[in-house]
Amino acid sequence: WKTSASSRSSRVSPSSSSRWRCGGETSSRNPSSSTPVHLYQIWLLPRQPGLVPHYEQRAFSASARQGRLQLVVSPTQEDDSLPIEQDARIYLATLENGDALQHTIPAGRHGWLQMLRGEAVFES
Repeated sequence: WKTSASSRSSRVSPSSSSRWRCGGETSSRNPSSSTPVHLYQIWLLPRQPGLVPHYEQRAFSASARQGRLQLVVSPTQEDDSLPIEQDARIYLATLENGDALQHTIPAGRHGWLQMLRGEAVFES
């Protein structure tokens, strides 16, 4: 469960992503004492300060990221991605042993890869 400063609570389910534009504190908690939770959280500063707090959540098909990148957050909401007030894009992918994918990072841009499980070999 996630709770914002505006006292809005929501349940984040598997294969869903949520976006918070915070104007205060937020918290994440697992209300179950017997079922573990695996929550991956990223914080990016907004393009400008003082934006109105906002929350949005969307379920994304796990099969749409099987063996390929699936755009889930972008400033232009392309491919039905969640909006972000920053010049950044967040992709998800699920790869099996032996899968390969390619992503070109434009000149002057930077990339960051976060692996949740497994190992990878990178080629430039």
